[in-house]
Amino acid sequence: MIYALIRNNLVENIIEAEPDFAKKISVKFDFVIQIDKLEKVPGIGWGYDGKDFITPEVKEDGPPIEEPPPETDPELIAQISELTTRIDDLTISVEKLTARIEALGG
Repeated sequence: MIYALIRNNLVENIIEAEPDFAKKISVKFDFVIQIDKLEKVPGIGWGYDGKDFITPEVKEDGPPIEEPPPETDPELIAQISELTTRIDDLTISVEKLTARIEALGG
C-alpha cells in the first residue's frame, strides 16, 4: 500500500509499506494516510488540511513549488534494521521447529 507521511500540514514523503509498518511509524507524523486508492494521488510538497489534500502552488513560469526532501531519520533506520534482524531470527526458529517436527514423524 502507498502512504503519505504528513507533518505540519505538508506531505513530507510517500512510502510503500505494509499496514503494520505504517501504523508503527505513525507516531512520528501528524498523519499517515493510505493514498493509492484516491482518485487524485498527492505527492511530496502537497498540503493537507486534516481532510483534503491541497495541490501545491504553481509559479507563473515554472513547476510546482516543492519543499526539499526530508532528511533521513537515523532512529527510524535503526528500528527498521532491528525489525529486519528479528524477522530473520524468527524465520530461522520456524525452520528449526519444522525440522524437529518432521524428525519426530509429525
